[in-house]
Amino acid sequence: MYRVATKFCLIVAFVLAVYHAASAGSLQIEPVLIDVTAPGAASTVTLRNEGATPINAQIRVFRWSLVDGQEKLEPTEDVVASPPSVSLTPKAQYIARIVRVSKRPVTGEESYRLLVDQLPDLSQQKNGAVNLLVRYSIPVFFGAAEKKVPAVSWSVVVKGDKLMVAARNNGERRLRISALNLRDASGKSTAWQVTRWANPPRPGLRPGTRVAL
Repeated sequence: MYRVATKFCLIVAFVLAVYHAASAGSLQIEPVLIDVTAPGAASTVTLRNEGATPINAQIRVFRWSLVDGQEKLEPTEDVVASPPSVSLTPKAQYIARIVRVSKRPVTGEESYRLLVDQLPDLSQQKNGAVNLLVRYSIPVFFGAAEKKVPAVSWSVVVKGDKLMVAARNNGERRLRISALNLRDASGKSTAWQVTRWANPPRPGLRPGTRVAL
């Protein structure tokens, strides 16, 4: 049995549905991606309340990485949201700032996630109403003025009864992969889901078989 690399350096910005403004219910947010290049150190996000009742929202920033193929969010003090919470009256909007406060120069590209959570309305809960809460998760990137373009190396290994595709980004800029196709030596191909790079092996596709990505 072959082992899949235990750590991937590929950070993938998956946006399954991209709109000019992310929206769900009364709370709307834009933009859906924040990208800041040095010497810049700040950006903004606009929150809007399109409903008829007030909304309270919490704004937080987490460092974003990919470990063993799984997304990992960690608390950070390098980037902050100002203010960390906001109250929106009906039809109102508020512009919050996202600021990199770390004095350490950016090397390559740093990846974060901005989480905006709609907080519970206690008055509606007391009345027995159903209160559907919304969370937005927005990718945030701070990059150096000059950084290496993505340079991806691929490997295909067998793990149990599955083929595993591993990708390593040796560059200094993120890479988004929207499609993956595996073709064996006979020319037969299989399309893979980008979020799960593991499929049952094709008949006859055994370890040592040459494949093309």
